[in-house]
Amino acid sequence: MSAQIYVAPIERGICVQIVGKGSMHESAVVRDMVVQVLNSSPDARAVMDLTRCHYLDSTLLGCLITIHRVAGVRWKIVAPPDVVKSVLAPTRLDTLLPITDQLPQLLGEPVLLDITPSRLSDMTQHLYDCHARLAEIEGPLQPVFAKIARQMKSDLSQTSVRPS
Repeated sequence: MSAQIYVAPIERGICVQIVGKGSMHESAVVRDMVVQVLNSSPDARAVMDLTRCHYLDSTLLGCLITIHRVAGVRWKIVAPPDVVKSVLAPTRLDTLLPITDQLPQLLGEPVLLDITPSRLSDMTQHLYDCHARLAEIEGPLQPVFAKIARQMKSDLSQTSVRPS
């Protein structure tokens, strides 16, 4: 079962809550939504709430890196220590991403998003991008992500979709 994604307003921004198992099916929507908010204003803020998340697949983990590169200090991940240890630490993202256990005040009720499936060509490019980001992070899984990214780049080069 995929995750449920909720969004709620916070002061000057957005809080995205991932409940359950976050996967490639939600990753592009989450990334696009957060990046759009952050690009809307230099004062915009974003929070990724993982307090009720127990799994993120590699695609969604790669999206966190993309968001981090866009957001810099204008975002944070909210997660308790057990989620940090089980979800972020295996890829060493706990050493790269800004993590706190303090959720900011929500300025409205969270709204459940209806995630529609992406086109195959868009999803393939997105999968490549996310795995290429993970392959840049030093750690025990770096060679695995590098191998996946190389294979996906090769696959993409044999289709009409070109890796960026």
